[in-house]
Parts: sequence; C-alpha cells; structure tokens
Amino acid sequence: MKNKSNDTNIYTYIIFVCTFFLFLLQSLFQIIPILIFNLDIDNITNLEKAYLTTFSSMVTLIIIGIIYRKILINDFKKLIKSTKKEIFKNTLFSVKYWIISLIIMALSLYVFHLLGLNDSVNNSNVKELVKATPIIMGIQVLVIGALVEEIIFRLSFKTVFKSKISYILISGIVFGSLHVLSITSLMNLLYLIPYCSSGIILSYIYFKTDNIYYSYFIHVIHNLLMLIVTLLEVI
Repeated sequence: MKNKSNDTNIYTYIIFVCTFFLFLLQSLFQIIPILIFNLDIDNITNLEKAYLTTFSSMVTLIIIGIIYRKILINDFKKLIKSTKKEIFKNTLFSVKYWIISLIIMALSLYVFHLLGLNDSVNNSNVKELVKATPIIMGIQVLVIGALVEEIIFRLSFKTVFKSKISYILISGIVFGSLHVLSITSLMNLLYLIPYCSSGIILSYIYFKTDNIYYSYFIHVIHNLLMLIVTLLEVI
C-alpha cells in the first residue's frame, strides 16, 4: 500500500510539473496558425497577436482540462448539488476577500502613480491587444485565460502543496510573479504587491471553498472590471 501511495505522489508531481511548464511554454502553440496562414512573425499586428494568444490559450485549456477533468467535473457536480444557502455563503465569502484584494491593488496603483512608475508590462500588453480587438480579448481574458490560470495556479498547485500556508503563499506568489513579465528597474518589483496579493487571495478562496468555480468566478469578475477600465482608457 505504501509503494502504491508513493507511486501516486510521484505521478501527481510529474503531472504538476508538466502542466506548469505547458503553461509557461503555451506561446509555442502559436507556431501552428503562423505556419498555416504563413504569417510574417517580424510584422505581426496586435490583432494577429490577440488571435494567436487566444488560440494558444485555448489549446492549453483543452489539454489541462483533459488532465484535470475529474476534479473539474467533481467540483461542478458539488456546485450543482449545493444548497442555495451554501452557494450564497461561499459567494459572499469570495466577494468579500476579492474586495480586500481590490483595495490593496487600488492603493498600490495609486502609490505607484505618485512615484511616477510606468504601467506594468503585462498591463500595457493587454491594453494594446484590447484596443485592437475588444471582443476577442474579452473572450480570452474572461473565459479562456482566467480558467487556464485557475486550473494551473489554484487546482494543480493544491495537488502538490498540501499545507494551507505553503499552498496559498507559493501559488499566489508564483501567480503574481509571472504577471510581472519584465523588470526594467528595481522599482517595478513593486508591482508584485498587487499581483501577488490577488493571487494569494484567489488561492485562499479556493482553499476555503474547496471548489475551483468560486475562485474562477471571482477571477472573471476581477478581469471584467479590469477590462472595463482598460476599454475606458483606450477608447
């Protein structure tokens, strides 16, 4: 029995590592439409970038969705079978902590503005793509991208980090760090504060509700708000 348990743990770690690297290297899937449509990679427009990003995210979602399908299906079944009281309680809990992360982000960005910091690279890239095609990027940010990140950073991390504190901190910090794509100066490291706090709170929500769809719901709401703000800026 002990050997079987060890084999299961090793398998879980292998799956985790593979899916995490798949997430990191998902942009490689963009090679497929680039070759099919013979796109000039040196002169790709923002519109084409948006389509390529959405395509690679969709392929990634299909793969990791298949890998973690049992957990995703079980969580959906649990959600459907939950009472209205349970759903309301978990939703209220999730929204409450999302508001906390929103306050942290708003205060952080206000301070960064006073310090004269430029926008984060991640946010600047998203703005350019949203400006090129709001509808496609809306689908990418609200549906595909958010679900991919929840499966990777919340679900897969929880399969290997069993301790509450280690899981919440590690998944949240890694999530936030990967959103700070480029560090042009040490001051830009400050952007880790809003991104990591959001990641930590999303991980906490998943840990407490034990259902990926609550953290996904909050992730979608958060991205929707950010998308609206972005549209108001670029229009």
